[in-house]
Amino acid sequence: MTPYIAYSIPHRLDVFRVPDSYIKAEDPLNYAEVIEIANRAGQQDDLVRYQRVARKTLCELKIDTEHADILDVGEKCFNDELYQAAKLPFTSISNWARLATTLIYLGENQCHD
Repeated sequence: MTPYIAYSIPHRLDVFRVPDSYIKAEDPLNYAEVIEIANRAGQQDDLVRYQRVARKTLCELKIDTEHADILDVGEKCFNDELYQAAKLPFTSISNWARLATTLIYLGENQCHD
């Protein structure tokens, strides 16, 4: 749930609730506004806490996006029967199930008796 920037009196920003709301929601999406509001209100402690949450969440979003992009590349190669090319993306994201299938198509599977 994305927090809202609270107004206590019409058109008057309740600056003391903004960083805390975003910290509780672990929402980094409006980070520029939250940082500006916290700086203006002198809420340095809340600002530091918010920045930690924002960095962590933004890094996780970036990692998830990159993982999905790599998976898409591997799937495209696999579907186009470019199995050798599909090995690298599946290996890099540790998608062992998809890598095993790819190796079978390449005849590189290892069977032990």
